[in-house]
Order: sequence, then structure tokens, then C-alpha cells
Amino acid sequence: MLNNKFILRIAPAVSLLLFICACEEPSYKVTHVEAHHIEISPTTPSSQDMDNHLSPMIDSMSAVMDKVISHSEQYADKRGGALGAWLADVSIEEVENYMDKNGQRVKIDVALFNSGGMRTQMPKGDITVGWVYEFMPFDNSYVLLELDNAAMREMFKYLSSAASRGTYHPLSGMRMVYDKNGNWDRTTTIGQWRLTPGKTYTVLTSDFLHKGGDGMAFFSHGTNVRYLPIKMRDAIMDYVTSHDTLKIPQNPRYYEIK
Repeated sequence: MLNNKFILRIAPAVSLLLFICACEEPSYKVTHVEAHHIEISPTTPSSQDMDNHLSPMIDSMSAVMDKVISHSEQYADKRGGALGAWLADVSIEEVENYMDKNGQRVKIDVALFNSGGMRTQMPKGDITVGWVYEFMPFDNSYVLLELDNAAMREMFKYLSSAASRGTYHPLSGMRMVYDKNGNWDRTTTIGQWRLTPGKTYTVLTSDFLHKGGDGMAFFSHGTNVRYLPIKMRDAIMDYVTSHDTLKIPQNPRYYEIK
């Protein structure tokens, strides 16, 4: 039989040990995973409980997204590159203004983005907050960099090939001349001038394209690369809200030699 004094000595320790064991979280591990595909279609019955739950949020969001912030004089889509020209022009204006306000005056020679980044057309009539999010749903930011003659020639080759297939990437500051076979012509100009030997050009694009998106590998040759803290969607929103009327550029950026 155990000595009573010994029992009294170890009793507190045993009690504490039992308490810790009782409080210890049980250990679990996954032994089986089962998944089911639940298809949602127009014929899927609605849930009144879910509708009641979401209705206040939908109403609140609609009040913001349906707000009219500008007006468009005409309809425009990706065909022919006019809508892309508007995006590129707006981007240059907004970025140059931003840089100027921050004491970093810069003259952007060319702005280039990808046609796939524009997710809807511009309607004729009211422009809403929701349209800006639909037009540019991505969180891409602007990037400034410099390209030399060799990299610019790669850009021309890429753009002329795409244009010959009917894809006109958003472009500003350039007159891209090409033939039906996808070859760029020497009459291609940046501003009013052809490529100048030894000159580097300041180009505005997105972080997505700078990293090689859409196969625009020529951006990897950029120097003096500056990632800007400006999202494209925010710049578009600022421009649209500050202009009562939006005008689509009438000077084409792509010219096919017949």
C-alpha cells in the first residue's frame, strides 16, 4: 500500500496532468475526400432564403455601379482599333499627369496594351461606374520602360502580324503600317518620325505585358523599368469621371498597304 504522505505529495501533479490531458485538443487527420459537381443554369430553381440574404447587398452594389459618370458620343468596339486607341490615349494622359504631379516630368513616346484586356465595347450614351469595371476587370498596373531600336523592331513585327489577322492591340503615339502578309513597312512612324538610329523610346504598358503576357517578349529587353502605383482601371475611372463627354479618336493607328 502506498504511503499517505507520498499520495499527498503527488496528488497535485497528477491532478494537473489529468487537467492538461483533458484540455488537449483532439488530433484529427483527413482520411477521405468526396466532391460533387453542382451545376447552376438558368433553369436552376431559386432559393428564397438566398435571395433574401443577397438582396440588400445587390441593391447596395447596384446603387454604386449604375451611377452615370459620363456620356459617350458613339459606339465603339475592338474592330479597327478605335476603342484601343482611346484606351492608349487616356493612359498616356493620365500617367503623364501623375508623373508631373509627383515632380517627374516624362514624355511618353508610345503606349501599347493588349486587345484581350478590353472586355466589352463602349456604348453610345450613358457611361456608368459598372461599365469601367466591365471594360477593365483586371488589377493590372502601369509600367514605364525604355526600348531601343532592336526591341522596337520586334514590337513592329509583332503588331503587324497581329493586325494582318484582324487583331488591333491598343496603341498610341504610333502609325503602324503593314501589309496583308503581316510585314511592317518602313513608313511606320513614332510621332512624326521613323525609327532613329541609337535612340531609345519611352513606352507605357502594363505589368502583365512587361512579364511577357500575350507573347510580347520584346518588353523583356526594356531598360529603366519603372512599375507605377497606378492601376489601369483607376486611371480610366479618373479620366471618365472628369470628362462629361467621351470622344473616340478618329485617327487610325493601323494602316494596311493595299
